[in-house]
Parts: sequence; structure tokens; C-alpha cells
Amino acid sequence: ALGEEVGVSTGASFNMGDDTGLVHSFIDSGQTWAGALENGQAYYYALVSYDKGYDIDFYDRGLSDKPFLNLFVQPISPTECPSIIETDVTGKVVFTDINTDIVTPNAPAAGYTPEFVDIQRQTSAGTGKVSVSVLDPCRVKNNHIYQVVFEADSIEGITYSVESPPDAIMCSDHIHGEENLIFDGLTIQVWNDSDIVYVDSLSGWIEGDCNYKMDVGLNDNIGSEGIAFPADYEIEFGEVGIDTAVYFAPIGPDVPVPFAIWNITDNVKANMIILDQDNSGDWSSGDNIYLVKGDDFSDFPPVYWMITLTAPPDTVATPIHPESGDVALIHTKKPFRTGDIITFKTKAPFIDIDRDRAKSVLDNIAVVPDPYVAAASWEPMHFFSHTGRGERKVDFIHLPKRCTIRIFTIRGELVDTIAHDKPINDGSESWDLRSKDGMDIAYGMYIYHIDAPEVGEKIGRFAIIK
Repeated sequence: ALGEEVGVSTGASFNMGDDTGLVHSFIDSGQTWAGALENGQAYYYALVSYDKGYDIDFYDRGLSDKPFLNLFVQPISPTECPSIIETDVTGKVVFTDINTDIVTPNAPAAGYTPEFVDIQRQTSAGTGKVSVSVLDPCRVKNNHIYQVVFEADSIEGITYSVESPPDAIMCSDHIHGEENLIFDGLTIQVWNDSDIVYVDSLSGWIEGDCNYKMDVGLNDNIGSEGIAFPADYEIEFGEVGIDTAVYFAPIGPDVPVPFAIWNITDNVKANMIILDQDNSGDWSSGDNIYLVKGDDFSDFPPVYWMITLTAPPDTVATPIHPESGDVALIHTKKPFRTGDIITFKTKAPFIDIDRDRAKSVLDNIAVVPDPYVAAASWEPMHFFSHTGRGERKVDFIHLPKRCTIRIFTIRGELVDTIAHDKPINDGSESWDLRSKDGMDIAYGMYIYHIDAPEVGEKIGRFAIIK
């Protein structure tokens, strides 16, 4: 939506909202409009689109290629697709259109252990983010393994697919910022680090006590223009001669150095050129180390990164020189590439009740609202109705997955019996305040008895106020 007010020929003004982009998901925590959501109360959600009625250059070009007709052209009033909710005379909803959904939150069954997703990086050089969220817990597969497989395409950019080995590809998409795919009750979002950037906060000495400062950047003093190569590196110190480098002062022979540099992303040793800043004839503090492509330096191949290790001035701190076993890490942000795979495993929700937990589980069972009063928040009021004020009910919540509910008067007379057997994500059962004979009940105190096989029993009471 454009953040502007649109005026039309009738003089009406329409606020078209703010240009916040597309929001792929919304979680209603109940904190933004009416306080906390209430279990047992129905909520209605509508998702509609709208048209602002004209293009951005509407007044410049009009709706016709004939200039004289443009004088008569006026913008069209903004319009939106409808949301329809129809009720009967009792207030019960009997129809909603395709743009509207009804959601009634309730606590899950007693002993409910929620689903979870365990994401693991397996063979991924890319540093982007993959997030998996649960949309429908009942559709989540148990102990199921998925793979997000990336591929770099010169035309389409970077694509990814979600696979479930040994099955074929389930779904795929291109990466253009934040993406959404929906499958098996899950949604996956992928953010790619498209720019290759040195990350100072994640780099530095990871082994040893050396206090040399490490500077990393791009430089074109040697050969072609510097290139940000997508890899992480480790500088491993050892005895002089652990590796060799080409000295550029000017170009000289291979000279032994007390370190080797490994491209740990591709697990290969990096080639290097050293610029001898102090003409000492060997590597020392302040010399520039250039990582280069290939091992033929006659053509000045592209320089990837320039690294400088510098001892602190004596006036600041006593230098602790690198010694055998010291290791420095160079970390970079980098895009996903062909061969990157991220694996995640899902576990479905389940009921976990043992004997030690049974009592605490049963203690959570309750009746809402208690006491029941005429103004229960979920019961719609219809002033012109002669048959009542809508659906009348109380809810039993935090029930075990399977149980039998028996409701008695205070004298011990059986009023009604309800069999509860619902999915594990719904631990509620409604009672319409009618007896087993279909009669409206009288006000007063009522006793309920919950009989849950293999869990136990619970006795409680609730009140009905006329």
C-alpha cells in the first residue's frame, strides 16, 4: 500500500496505509488490540486485497491514448474484495466466505509435548539463514529428515529445493531476499548473504596467546584488482619452513615462512605473496600477506584478500609474538552455492503422561467460565431474537486426550455424559447446558467427574448463575 491519501472526484479521501511491503505471516498474540486471547472464544480473521484505483502516473497519461479524452478521466475509487460473515437469529455463524476463517483457541490435551524442529548445518559454505516454522502441528511428521539443497545458476541466481531423502524433490524456489515455502505443516524461509564481507567480530586468534592485531581487506597493489573470495581461512603457525611464499620486493624466489594458510571452506592450502615492508628478507610484523589464485605468479593473478599481522607498540603492550601452535581465523559472510546442504529433523507432538505426572495433569482440568453468567464473552447478543441470545456453553479445558465427563446435580443426579476424544492439540470439550434429555438446566451448583483411562480421575464443581 502507498502511504498517501487518495482523493477522488466526489471529494472523498481514502487512507491507503503505509508501504510496509508484503508480510508473509502474522501471529496474533492478542496484545495489539483487545488484550490476551481467551480460550473458547471464537475469533474471525479476514484476509482481503484492495486496489487503489489508479497507477502512479495516472494524471499524466490518463486512461486513453486520445489526449482530448484525458480531460474527462477521473480516478476510480479504491475498492476491496469482500469479507462476509452471516449469522442466524440466535447469533450462530452459519456462513463465511473464502476470505474469512474462524479460529477458536484452546489448551492442548493434558500431557501435550509440542513438536520441534532441529536444524543442523551439514555441508554449507554459505552463511545465510534458514528458518523453519510450524504452521500446523497435526501435519508435522515424526522423526522425519529433510534437506535444503542449494544450487547456483548463472541465469536464475541461487535456487534451493526441499527434499526428503530418499524421496524426490518436494518443492523448490529462487532466492530473492526472504522466501516462503509451505509443506508438511511447515514453512521455510531462506535469507541469503549475497555480499562477501570480512567479519571482524567473528575473526581473530583462536589458539595461543599472540596479541598481534589482524587487519583484513581487499587491495589491488599486487596484480589485478582485489576480489572478495567466498571462503574462511586459518593461519596456522609452526616452525619456519612449514610453508613457502613468493616475496614481492620486487618479485623474488619462494621463501620459507613460519605459517601456512588454509582455505577451510574448500579444505585446500592457500597460495600467498608477501610484501616485505621492512626489507628484512623474511616475514615480520607489518608485512602484507596477499592470498592469490593459482600457483603461477608471472601473470599477476587476482588477489583475494590482504592480511596484515601487526605487533602492538611497546608503549601500548608487550608484544607476544606468534609461536608454533597459534592459529588465527578469518571469517567471511558468503552466499549459498552449489553443493550447500542444510539438514533438519522434525518431531511430531505427542502425549507424555507417566504416573508421576498424572496427578499434576488432572489438577489442571477446569471449567470456564466459572461461574457461568449471562455475559459470557463468546456468546453473541441479539436484541431482536426471541429464541435466546446465541450459543450457550461452558468449556472443560486441559482434558486428557480420551476421557468421559459426567455432570451431576449437587444431589448426585446424573445430568449429562460427554465422551471426549479429540486430537492432541485440543484439550477442550464444550457442554451446551442441556441435560441428557435435551432440557435447559436450572441454575445452581453442579459436580463434574472426569474418568481418564490410564491417567486417573478428577472431581470438581462449577456454578451456573441465572
